[in-house]
Amino acid sequence: MSHPPAAPGPQVTTFSYAPKRVTALLVGVALVGLGTAAMLVLLALGRGVEPQPVPLRVVFGIVGAAVAVGALWMLATAGVRRQLGVDVGPSGIDVGVGRETVHLPWSQIAAVRFRVYLDRALTPLDLVDRESYPRLEIAFRDTDAAEAALPALRRLRSTGTTAEGYTHGIDVGTGPFLPRAGIERHLPELQQALATAAGPLYRGASVEKRWFGSRRR
Repeated sequence: MSHPPAAPGPQVTTFSYAPKRVTALLVGVALVGLGTAAMLVLLALGRGVEPQPVPLRVVFGIVGAAVAVGALWMLATAGVRRQLGVDVGPSGIDVGVGRETVHLPWSQIAAVRFRVYLDRALTPLDLVDRESYPRLEIAFRDTDAAEAALPALRRLRSTGTTAEGYTHGIDVGTGPFLPRAGIERHLPELQQALATAAGPLYRGASVEKRWFGSRRR
């Protein structure tokens, strides 16, 4: 006696994001910056092939000092992993904060949404979208309790969306090469994972445009 094949059960999509490691690139840029700073300082001290006027030497000294400070800051922070990555699955959201990975179960989350912020800039030819910032924004059932249990969450505080109930934000990649037109083109795998894993907690996805250089949320 044959039986009809069983209907497949619901499948939960998962999503994982891991930022590219750029430590070597940062170190290389920092070393180039230090070399440039040293050259500018030598010019400021009059050690070049031809002595420069005093006002120009002052400019060289100021610029060299600024470049040196920036290069030293890059070297100091190159090895610090600010965000290890994001994983969305049936049990909740795992996010890297500094050198720690924290687990946010769905039971602690009241709502989650996906929002893409587009920076706009006015060029001589047109008003264009410059960079895109995809973010997960989370509202907890009890924010104070969540932060007490996971102090690292305080580093994900999002001031611009608190009035809407979303107190924390998680960046999921950023840069000028992400697609701009249509929310459906921005990380569709993440949107599907949220819809299936978070269920009714997922409040959808949207795009918000703002002026380039405005304060990050």
